[in-house]
Amino acid sequence: MFARRQPVIEAMDRTAQCVAKSLFWLFRTDISQPGKPRPALSYRYLPLALLLVCAAGLGIISVGWVWFGMAVFNVAWLATCFIQLSSPLAASWGQRDERETALFRLGHMWGLFAVAIVAVLGCFYFGIAAPMPGPGHASVGLVLTGLHLWFPTQAIDWMELAMFLLAVEINVAVLVSSWNMPRDPADLD
Repeated sequence: MFARRQPVIEAMDRTAQCVAKSLFWLFRTDISQPGKPRPALSYRYLPLALLLVCAAGLGIISVGWVWFGMAVFNVAWLATCFIQLSSPLAASWGQRDERETALFRLGHMWGLFAVAIVAVLGCFYFGIAAPMPGPGHASVGLVLTGLHLWFPTQAIDWMELAMFLLAVEINVAVLVSSWNMPRDPADLD
C-alpha cells in the first residue's frame, strides 16, 4: 500500500530547511566579499559563561521562581544556538575538509562525554532527592541533611533538564572545537 502525501508536513519541512539555510548564510557569509565564506569564529570563554547561566536558570527554577528561571535559561539557550551557527562546528554546509571534520567530531565527542557525566551525576542526585516509598515518604537527602532537595516533578522541569543536557553538549562541543582551532589564520595552510 502506498503512503499518502502529507502536504502540511512537507511544507513544514521545506520551511525549516529554508530557515536553517538562511540563518547559516547570515552567520557564515562574508557580505563584503560575496561568495566567500566567513572564517569560523573561535569562542574560547563564551560557552563557559552560557553553561553557567543555564545552570543558574535551573537553580532559579528549583528555588521556585519558575517563570524567571525559564526566561534566564531560554535566553542562554538561544545564545547557545546562535553561537553554534558561527562556530567551528558549522564550518560549512554539508561539505567539510579533513580538519573541519576532525574539529566537528572531537567537539561532539567531548560534548557527549560531558552529557554522560552530567546524566550519571544527575541520576545519583535524583536517587538521593526522590521521596522513598514507605512511612513518611522522606528522601535519603532529607534523612541525611535535614533539607528537602529539589526533585523534578512537573513536565516543564523535565523539559528544562533535557534542554540543559543539550546546552551542555553544544557548549562543550563549541568550546573544545574552538580551543583546537589554530589561533592564526595563516596556520590553516
